[in-house]
Amino acid sequence: MDVRVPGDAALVDGDNGFVADFGRFYFSSFDPDVWSAKERAAFTKRYALYPKQFGRIARGLPHKTMQQCVVYYYLHKHLPGYDFKALSTKSRERKRKARRPKKAKGSALMADIAAGSRKEHDADDADDADDDLDLAELEAYRAQQRREREAAKEEQQAAQFPDEVDTPLEVPARQRFARYRGLESIYTSYWDPYEDLPPDYARLFQFDDFSKTRKRVESDAVLDGVAPGVRVSVWIKDVPAAAAERAIRVRGHAEVDKKRDDVPFVLFGLLRHEHKKSVVNFTVTRNTEYDAPVKSKDPLLVCLGFRRYMAQPVYSQHVRNVGRRGNQVYKWERFLPHGIGAAVGSIYAPVTFGGANVPVVLLRMRAEGHEFGYDDLGVSAEQSPHLVGAGSVLDVAPTRIITKRVVLSGHPYKLHKRTATIRFMFFNADDVRYFQPITLHTKMGRTGHIKESLGTHGYFKAHFDGPLSQMDTVLMSLYKRVYPRWASLFVHSRDNLPLRTP
Repeated sequence: MDVRVPGDAALVDGDNGFVADFGRFYFSSFDPDVWSAKERAAFTKRYALYPKQFGRIARGLPHKTMQQCVVYYYLHKHLPGYDFKALSTKSRERKRKARRPKKAKGSALMADIAAGSRKEHDADDADDADDDLDLAELEAYRAQQRREREAAKEEQQAAQFPDEVDTPLEVPARQRFARYRGLESIYTSYWDPYEDLPPDYARLFQFDDFSKTRKRVESDAVLDGVAPGVRVSVWIKDVPAAAAERAIRVRGHAEVDKKRDDVPFVLFGLLRHEHKKSVVNFTVTRNTEYDAPVKSKDPLLVCLGFRRYMAQPVYSQHVRNVGRRGNQVYKWERFLPHGIGAAVGSIYAPVTFGGANVPVVLLRMRAEGHEFGYDDLGVSAEQSPHLVGAGSVLDVAPTRIITKRVVLSGHPYKLHKRTATIRFMFFNADDVRYFQPITLHTKMGRTGHIKESLGTHGYFKAHFDGPLSQMDTVLMSLYKRVYPRWASLFVHSRDNLPLRTP
């Protein structure tokens, strides 16, 4: 009788007991459990993260199974230099300190409730985190999750109490809000667009009438340019070797042939004035599938026509026909609004004609959210950003005034017909006298003005156009102009191409 392995010659002769290949005879269905130094170090690191969770530990060791990890642990835990018990103790202490902060003095019940809530959030974050993250990356991930929760909470508060701020106690309000001004109406009050401009505006180009200039430039381009259907040959000389190699590899050629002349390049022609810098305003509608908060001046990848910029757009309200009523003042948006309504984004960028025919796409790089790696198709996270919103070019107008509004609030203390004593809006008499010319308004639609200061603690008497309710809130709106930030060409993707293949 012969013992055989399928597809192989006989390994042992049953008549005389001769073993031809004892290694294959004894280990044909068994993989020797040999651990390298790198695998031992990886096991130790992951055991400190997940004590006795051998399934998770094995996920970080591609060549080891869970059973092999269990056998390795029990064979080495009593050997010198393998103090797994100390690692698990340190891990539990680290998690206990991170998840159970010290109780504050006062109500122990409320402290326990707050600690339990934080523990639930941390547990959810740990479950959602990638199992391959080490301790430092896990802490960074949790910090990122906390920042996202705080940003979402801030966005919710901004929607519930728009632009409301607290008057500081340690700093006089006339100093804190010295750069702000009061307006009777944001849509009709006059605002000089050339007042107190930053030095960056000296580098910008302005049109007397952008719509007329656009029509003239586009019509001249049609008459002076190349007619459709005409074949044009463009030869590019002195192309850098790195650029040529990248273009050939992106096309799909495995080997670089410097003699090839059929590699396609995309060329764009610039119209007149499109090489000059100005303030480009574009409409943008938020992507309904993207839930993360998007604040003004957050770094985004702006695809403006055929150009791409790393920019920090400033958002403002998209109110139609405001300019026809006397001014170009628009309210600044702290967050890019949700829903179907559009907002207006503004950046410093080269002049772009075309109007609504020029698409604008806003993208957020995944690296900002600590998202790295590659997908199943070999596309890196940096090459597949999140779609934030899309729109089109509105105009090029440096005279568009974007104003940030802050609202100071006070509460009625005493009421007498249309006169009321207001408190908690200011905390000294000098601030009351400084803001006395500014109009007041309430949440229930009343308007009024400050008559006089009362005492030294910021109380004042105000007169309104109708009786006030004790539950009403008195408000004062202040405005300050906001300017965009300079954008830079996006060139980071050039280093990531060609795409990585699995």
